[in-house]
Amino acid sequence: MPVLFSLLLLALTVKEDRTPLRDGCAGDAELVGTLPAGSQLTIRYALSGESTPCYKVAVQAGGKAVEGFLPASAIDGLDDFEKGRRDAAWLDTTQLIGAALRSTPALHSAKAGQGLVDTAAQLIETSQPAKALELLEPEMRKRKDPVLLALAGVAAWKADDSRRALEYWRGSLEIQPNPGIENLYRRVERETKGDQSTDKVYGLRVVLRYENATVPVETARQMVSVLDEEFGRISAQLGCNAEERIVAIVQSRDAYRKTTDAAEWNGGQYDGRIRVPVFNGQGMDPAMRRALAHETTHACLSMLGRWPAWLQEGLAQKLSGD
Repeated sequence: MPVLFSLLLLALTVKEDRTPLRDGCAGDAELVGTLPAGSQLTIRYALSGESTPCYKVAVQAGGKAVEGFLPASAIDGLDDFEKGRRDAAWLDTTQLIGAALRSTPALHSAKAGQGLVDTAAQLIETSQPAKALELLEPEMRKRKDPVLLALAGVAAWKADDSRRALEYWRGSLEIQPNPGIENLYRRVERETKGDQSTDKVYGLRVVLRYENATVPVETARQMVSVLDEEFGRISAQLGCNAEERIVAIVQSRDAYRKTTDAAEWNGGQYDGRIRVPVFNGQGMDPAMRRALAHETTHACLSMLGRWPAWLQEGLAQKLSGD
């Protein structure tokens, strides 16, 4: 069975004039329409396992959106697309905690210290970073320990407080060098510099951070309402539970690329925040609702454990209506 990779929202173009768009990958599949050279495409997903790589795409034709399948040979810009897919690097919770706990073995020799670390790590993994900080910060006021500082930085980052995370990681590195924490520090520092999404709207289950130059406030309110609804629907089906509000970040496509250093899709990864790139002035249309539902599914699954990419993507596609 082909493996589905969600490659949502990445625009490419048609190579040649009168390119056939079909309702399947086979050369004799029914013709949906013909596309002029230069037509802009949005890739929905790729089908691997075919003799010739094939992509499900959406294209604007005659004033309306049309979907169908194109072979790789018909699409211009795929090299950059595939490079972005291979190089996309997201900050996974397990990687973050692993980097923090490699700071020094000193704390692990103390039973009480180990218990504190284990509890804080578990809170972070179950999407309760604020509670983890409540546990860690009183102890950090008593002693400056690189492990506690590194872990508090992870909790602050997961709680969407990047500047606080950088402060804690800087303190940890001053005490004990740690290549993993150094890499996180540089990455989050770059992300913070490029991120202009400072306005916030609060929902029951989600807090939405957005760029007011890209997203009107009324659209932001609609988005947070949809995210609340979608999380309620999806969590009822999958069984995930959020003790604290999930962070969602809506950015312009340019800011998204600069802050994540990735293509405009996430390949089944979830870095602790729902991220959605949008066009300037894009409204709360059905496509946007599907994108929000898709990313909410990834967030929900991440609260339940680690899953294969094919399962992440299959469920995200199914539950978003794709």
